Amino acid sequence: MSFQIQNTGTACFQREPLTVRLRNLIHDYPEGVGIVKELIQNADDAGAKRIHITFDWRQHLCNGLPDPRMRELMGAAMVVYNDSVFSDDDFDNIQSLGESGKRETLWKTGRFGVGFNSVYHVTDYPSFISRDRIVFFDPHATAIPGTNAGEPGRSWLLADGWWDSPEFMKVYAPGCLEPGTTNFNGTIFRLPLRTPAQAESSKIRTQPFLRDKNVEPLLADLSRMGEEFLIFLKSVIEIKVRSIESDGTIRELLSVTTTNGSEVIAQRERLQAALKPSPADFWQMCQNRPSKLPIVSYRHQIQTITPENTIISDWRVVGMLRVDRQKRLLGIIKELAEQREKAVPWAGAAARISTHSTDGQERPFVGRTYCFLPLSESGLPIHINGFFDLDSSRTKLTSGTNLSGRDANRVQWNELLIKYTVAHACAKLVRDLVLKG
Repeated sequence: MSFQIQNTGTACFQREPLTVRLRNLIHDYPEGVGIVKELIQNADDAGAKRIHITFDWRQHLCNGLPDPRMRELMGAAMVVYNDSVFSDDDFDNIQSLGESGKRETLWKTGRFGVGFNSVYHVTDYPSFISRDRIVFFDPHATAIPGTNAGEPGRSWLLADGWWDSPEFMKVYAPGCLEPGTTNFNGTIFRLPLRTPAQAESSKIRTQPFLRDKNVEPLLADLSRMGEEFLIFLKSVIEIKVRSIESDGTIRELLSVTTTNGSEVIAQRERLQAALKPSPADFWQMCQNRPSKLPIVSYRHQIQTITPENTIISDWRVVGMLRVDRQKRLLGIIKELAEQREKAVPWAGAAARISTHSTDGQERPFVGRTYCFLPLSESGLPIHINGFFDLDSSRTKLTSGTNLSGRDANRVQWNELLIKYTVAHACAKLVRDLVLKG
């Protein structure tokens, strides 16, 4: 016997305000240089060769703004330029929280869909320009015209009258935006630094992002690690940092540049070429023709310039894609894929051959573990790199005992990758150091 419900009831479902979701996302993310690492990784995945970071300490004019509430965007800001452009998929993916479109793109490091959101440590009002678009995210819906709680962000074409407000568009000039540009061949992120007043009302983060407490330590870490950011990246060969003081004075703070860029790019692309056709093609190669998987070994020469010093270093770098004969790596890759986790048998190792600095001081070497960007110290006399599974903080490898299901698979993946791929990269490095230097 059935019965008829007399009305449709009332809405009742689980939901979470965007500001709460962002606050929880950045809780596990490290501050400081970790923010820059996420921006570098995203640019690297996009194929960028160059990243320029500017800390603009000027208070910009507020005349002729499209909306008077946009005054919140006119203060000091971190402006990050890279020379890649957004694809249509990129515009879609950056709007997704925790659902990365990179999961099926094997040659890209990103796989979690939340890395960009580390910028909310810095700001409540991130915006960016790429190709013909300008995009604003406004989670509180308090600064950008047309936003509301249901649609806390807006996108326009640059040709939609934005150059009728030239004073506002000048805030993107540190990212190489020329007046009147309606199709920008690159990407500019602008992150207005959260002020004490903004922090008081923010539902994302109640701490301001200040020069002395936040920016200066970030810059110190970035300068200290300098060249080591470039060693295992897939695309980026140059990182530069500068500041624009409140009076307009420009200070060059850091330049890290690959001096043999053509050689490094060519070797990196050999690895990526095996991954780019399609996941199915790559897995078929791993299964049936593992001896065809690429191995590269090359010199990477890096010049690091700070106001105090110039350092020139020479590295031997090895990179490889490799699976074991017993196919244990392939087995765990399949299990992780069924759990919507990406794993690629990619590893590398690097040794510093020589280093010279203008100040004449010795620079002690500290071996680190990498997942394409440096993580924790390893205690080894070389750097090692792998497509490792990382914990929620993205600062160390997933590890632990008494785990089950997906978590156990993630730990096992790290162990097998070290045993069957990283170890072989290290052996290749030692051999080439002896034979080639």
